[in-house]
Amino acid sequence: MTKARMDTSARIAELSVFSPLMTGAANVSVDSASGVIHGVSVMILGDVEAYGFYIDQIALQQCAEQINASPTGIAVRLGHPEHPKHEKARDLIGRMRNAVIEGDRCRADLHVASFAAKAPSGDLRTWILGIAEEDPAIIGLSIVSKFDFEQLPHPGLGVAIPHLRLLQMRFIDLTADPAANPTGMLSQTTNPIDIAVAEFTNLVATATGDNAMQHLSAKLQSLVGDRATNDESRRDLINALGSAAGVEWWTMDDLMNGVSMCPTGDQVDAWAQLLNVDAAEIIEAAKQDGCAFDDSATSGTDADASTSSATDSAAEPDVTLSNGHAPSKVATPPKPATTAEESLKAARTAGANAGTTAERQRFVALSNLATECGLGTDWANKQFTDGTTVDQAKDLAMKHLTKSRAPVNGIAVGEDRNLATLSRGISDAIMLSASAPLYDENDDGTLRFDQHGALKRRNPHERAREFMGRSLVEQARICLSALGVDTNGLSRAQIAELCFNKAALAEQVGVIALTQSSSDFVNILADVINKRVRDTYAEAEPTWSRWIPERTAPDFKEIAVTQLSNVPDLPIVREGAEYTFAHLGDQKEVYRLAKYGHIIEITWETIVNDDRDALTVLPQRQAAACVRLEDDIAYAPLITNPNMADGTALFHADHSNLLAAAALSVDSLSKARASMRRQKGLKGELLNLMTKYLVVPAALETLAEQLIASAVDPTKANATPNPFSTKYEVVAEPRLDDVSTTAWFTAASSAQIDTLEMRFLEGHRQPYLEQQDAFVSDGRRYKVRHVVAGKAIDFRGIQKNPGS
Repeated sequence: MTKARMDTSARIAELSVFSPLMTGAANVSVDSASGVIHGVSVMILGDVEAYGFYIDQIALQQCAEQINASPTGIAVRLGHPEHPKHEKARDLIGRMRNAVIEGDRCRADLHVASFAAKAPSGDLRTWILGIAEEDPAIIGLSIVSKFDFEQLPHPGLGVAIPHLRLLQMRFIDLTADPAANPTGMLSQTTNPIDIAVAEFTNLVATATGDNAMQHLSAKLQSLVGDRATNDESRRDLINALGSAAGVEWWTMDDLMNGVSMCPTGDQVDAWAQLLNVDAAEIIEAAKQDGCAFDDSATSGTDADASTSSATDSAAEPDVTLSNGHAPSKVATPPKPATTAEESLKAARTAGANAGTTAERQRFVALSNLATECGLGTDWANKQFTDGTTVDQAKDLAMKHLTKSRAPVNGIAVGEDRNLATLSRGISDAIMLSASAPLYDENDDGTLRFDQHGALKRRNPHERAREFMGRSLVEQARICLSALGVDTNGLSRAQIAELCFNKAALAEQVGVIALTQSSSDFVNILADVINKRVRDTYAEAEPTWSRWIPERTAPDFKEIAVTQLSNVPDLPIVREGAEYTFAHLGDQKEVYRLAKYGHIIEITWETIVNDDRDALTVLPQRQAAACVRLEDDIAYAPLITNPNMADGTALFHADHSNLLAAAALSVDSLSKARASMRRQKGLKGELLNLMTKYLVVPAALETLAEQLIASAVDPTKANATPNPFSTKYEVVAEPRLDDVSTTAWFTAASSAQIDTLEMRFLEGHRQPYLEQQDAFVSDGRRYKVRHVVAGKAIDFRGIQKNPGS
């Protein structure tokens, strides 16, 4: 039975490529003075027989291009920082640069940085350079990269096999784990590449038949059953068998339940010794299931068998379940006694039968998540076997990270000291320093209103006082420290620069940890800016909203608003006569949404100079600009008097809504009211519209308020009652003054008839803030986008008097 080769259908996981640090002594050299190891062998052309794929010239070229594409090179780390067992090796030690293709390999220069000499764990610079010169066999190289495969013909065999494709090289790690790189850092081996693939189907292939591993399973079940007295002792024994074979207990449990996986001779020997039986019993059962063993694979007492086993063990790479994690050994079958072409075909068949695509994709996603969050391969395996979905695993990972964050400056981390509260505390502190109000929010970030419709205020976060009075740089330093960045010795300018340099920051804290953390300082700044835009916009009271209805549109397509006529008067239906159809007239007004916006930038200098106005005043002005825009759009029909769908201006004698010029008075209001009541619909039906709003320029605001508030007619000397007292709502708009300080308007309620309307994009009622790292300058750009449109829909519900 051959090892299942991974399915190559358009999937991306993590890859760790283990390689000796240098091969070919003529091409490498160590410059201890400058801290450079020249000519490091990063990747070598050829077959990766253990996993059935091929490294070709394209992969080598991708390796070189990705190293050279980084302006500063690919970061080199000591150990696998994501893995819990490597907590003491969280050190960046330098960069890999200047990659070239030399024949069958990609070479580069390892620049060991001077700061490695001052690493928390000691002088790593001297240590690494010393190893390169004195004892290179104790350390190996590991490339950490996103990868995929391309199915291409093998250059020697002619059959199609997967060819490695590097998608995004992230780190290059030095590891002291001999299993990861048994040939060492500088050794010159003819087979220097060991590759471990994070893929469940490489570990255990799904059973492909009723008799898959039936005999081996029965034998192991029998041996365990004879020795276990209860369920607990049975589980302990299975755990011990798994440990002896170098696999996890659930892999061992799967094997005992018939999942198809052939053991190696060494694993059989380990089981036999633990169970105190002859290894031949287990081998015989496995052979009945189709497993192949070398003649030397017996009890392990034969000297030749020991030599063969050691050789196979050295050549067989450990499997890394997810990128950057310490490898865990996996049971793999010995190579079958077939031709190379037959082996490839058998492996492809096994891979195609190995599990469902969805399950393989879930395993890869769980493995990658475990990698990014530093949770280890055991955690990834447990989530997979428990049936945990990817979304559920993300929640579990975030809870784990919240609980396991290291203390900052020696302070115990509790519920009120975690990263989430840090973000809210600093955000509120910046807002308070600008005397900005703090409003209560719903879970989705929308604002809450009290029973009177006013914005509901809240108290500052309990940690806000902790950060009050601190400069932006000091607050940024606290955030970086909380993320695990050592800020000792960094200047104000360096702190600010690191905040805006996502690539540099991600190298230190990890991509997933950074993208999922709300306590990244630039994310806190974005939160402040977003709140100032949102709050200022909500505080504003545009005059249009008092009398013009708002609606939404799902997209930017043409909006056609149709006005239907009223149902005509009912005709008499005489005895025995038929009813007649009512014919409705219609008229359409057409317009579409428009997008508006601009960009503000928070620069590196903003943080260094502690310029808080840029964080609070500029966003406030952005929001005010959005409010102004809405009023500009809403009142444009009253100012420009555009043509309607019938080709006639909005206010025109033909529309019976342009009155004879008269000053604002009880008499002129009476004529306007009568004119609106007499308006007729599309079929000539009487509409009997009632005036609700009096819209005036700022110049007439006082007069209008006096007129509407007065109980008597202010133009009469006697106490003549004012019929319009408190009947209309006065709306004063200064934009109208730009055209006329005497013209005034009356409008009906939108509940009775459409007049003007405002439209917003569905789901984007408020201005939308989007952020992006600036490339041509040091900082971050914030784009404010607002989608809105307005239109006069029907002339019948609004009247204009030019005034005098």
